[in-house]
Amino acid sequence: MEFIIEAGVLQRAVKQVKNNTSRSMPILGYVRMEALPDGKLELYSTDLDSQTIVSIKSVDVKKVGDVLFDVKKFSKLINSFGRELLSIVVGVKKGVQTLFITGKGTKLSLFCDIDPAGFPAMIKTGQLDSMVFNSSVFSNWLSRISFASGIRDFRAFINGIYLGAGDTDSDKKTIAVAMNGHIMAYSEVESPPLETIVCDESPIVPISFVNRILSLLKDVDGDCRFLVGRVANEDGSFLSFNFGINAEDNNGSEVSCFVRGVQGSYPDFHLMVPSTGELKSFTIGRDLFYKSLQDMFVLNDTKENGIPSSFNMKIDGDVMYLSFVEGERGNGWKKVDIDGGGFTFDATYNTKYVLNAVEHIQGKKVLVDLWGEGVGCLIKEETDGEFGCFVMPVSEV
Repeated sequence: MEFIIEAGVLQRAVKQVKNNTSRSMPILGYVRMEALPDGKLELYSTDLDSQTIVSIKSVDVKKVGDVLFDVKKFSKLINSFGRELLSIVVGVKKGVQTLFITGKGTKLSLFCDIDPAGFPAMIKTGQLDSMVFNSSVFSNWLSRISFASGIRDFRAFINGIYLGAGDTDSDKKTIAVAMNGHIMAYSEVESPPLETIVCDESPIVPISFVNRILSLLKDVDGDCRFLVGRVANEDGSFLSFNFGINAEDNNGSEVSCFVRGVQGSYPDFHLMVPSTGELKSFTIGRDLFYKSLQDMFVLNDTKENGIPSSFNMKIDGDVMYLSFVEGERGNGWKKVDIDGGGFTFDATYNTKYVLNAVEHIQGKKVLVDLWGEGVGCLIKEETDGEFGCFVMPVSEV
């Protein structure tokens, strides 16, 4: 194998595939690199549950072939170069297959003695359906709710984001939902839901994969394709979902990521929001609400990322009082005017959850729905029903 490539392009591609490696098994810390006859260089990594493939176009391929390298070591080597052209050749040194990297006045080498044929095969994606999004729209859709998902929870569904038909104009919108047992966030996007995900099974995208593709799409200005596949058993019965993303990054490289969906059923998230009881609502400026929550907490508990774990929200007519007590460290309170109040209410909430909910409001006004003390509150944009966050109360400050 031999090819010539600009160092910066290869550095970026290696960084992308490195994010999909794992140290749980030695072989999963490696990346397969293949030079193809059509002038493409393909890099492939996997952690057995997900995979990333980066295809670099217009590479000066002198000789086709493939090689398997330790991505941590290779990354250190190529990051030592600037933006010059690199000549990369697979040869033999001391009887061992070796990758030779030659730049401007520098030549480095890396032993690569593992046969690429022993690298794990690519994930079977099944029959794929796709939705095309502007990358910034897609990132906004999922990033608004990812904070509400769990990580490494024993309840598998909590470690992912559910996809389905939207609640309003369901033939025109797709909804994404995340919850962790204490908070539920949803976000809708203007896109007809795929038939693949409108079914009896629960399409759940692992949150680790969501975070990975959100990071990847930071380097994509154009469109991306979100892919959904259904994998069947030999008898034709449903086995699992697979999800993927395909896009061209700002370097002109094609990047594809795939992951196996979370197994199991997703609970009916509609049941979290009360359907009975007297609904009371008020509105408040988004920036005022967010700043008020932050301003209260001069004395804080560093165990919660520098934010006190809970606060009390009291409504009295058209005034809202926010307060907290930090034991021996002190207390604080703030008085804020609201619109549309006219009732009394008193409840305590997890500070971090409410701050996250208000932070992801993109309009100028926040609408807060209440159903009574001890029930919870729904925080959403006043004029846009595409995002909302239901927060359960805590028992005491």
